[in-house]
Amino acid sequence: MNSKIRILSLDGGGIRGIISCVILKYIEEQLQIHDNPNAKIGDYFDLIAGTSTGGLITALLLFPDGNKNAKFSVEEALNLYAKKGEDIFNVPFFNHLLNPFGLLKEKISDLNLEKQLQEVFGELELKNLIKPCIITSYDITARKALLFTSHNAQQPIKNFYVKDVCRATAAAPTYFEPAQIQSLYKQNFTLIDGGVYANNSALCAYAEARKIQFSKVLSQPQKSDYPTANDMIVISVGTGTVLKPYHFKDFDNAGKLKWIAPTNRYSAFCKRRNSRLSITKNV
Repeated sequence: MNSKIRILSLDGGGIRGIISCVILKYIEEQLQIHDNPNAKIGDYFDLIAGTSTGGLITALLLFPDGNKNAKFSVEEALNLYAKKGEDIFNVPFFNHLLNPFGLLKEKISDLNLEKQLQEVFGELELKNLIKPCIITSYDITARKALLFTSHNAQQPIKNFYVKDVCRATAAAPTYFEPAQIQSLYKQNFTLIDGGVYANNSALCAYAEARKIQFSKVLSQPQKSDYPTANDMIVISVGTGTVLKPYHFKDFDNAGKLKWIAPTNRYSAFCKRRNSRLSITKNV
């Protein structure tokens, strides 16, 4: 079992990432009961992947302490996430009046988001996260996915400040402006939330894991190199599911405004839904 590659995938979902943290907190508590009273999830997975809010949580779980172990427990990450999230997603009343429903520009100020990310991550570099990770984004200039991978970040062209990685993966269209960031090689990118193509990053994680020499990257000789599906255990944590049906009559002759409405209902509905936790063994 120790040779198995343990993969954690965290979906997008805005402030509903708190749901993911609550689920992870339960898993971490079980690890503390059955294995190590000081257990932290970041030390137990070999690869963590995240999209949007899941990308932010990934960066928190893999934040290094002075000994290159996980600095934050899930509870600490949850408290930090909840506190910062309240500051980030709080939209002043007058902004609602001047920009109703985000029709004129993005709903939320990116300046506040960047301030909070700077306070948490400072000048931490992607290459210094404690385990391999995949954090998704989408390059709107090159029109293709861009995956931030800590295990490849020893090359300056693939290394970024973690605060910029989080800014990019959180840049949900209509909510935040696209992120304009630089690699440490000074290459420029214009990026948006990876959820536009992979809100659930589990498949990205599986594909990336097939290319990693884990025994070398983790300095654990017992770990599988370039693992196949049979060598992996994947846990995928979501942030809610929409079950409301729509019928033909609801969208017969519907224009753009009619198609926008389900998105607003989706956001409100997901706040009330319980999260799903799907565990897939051997993919």
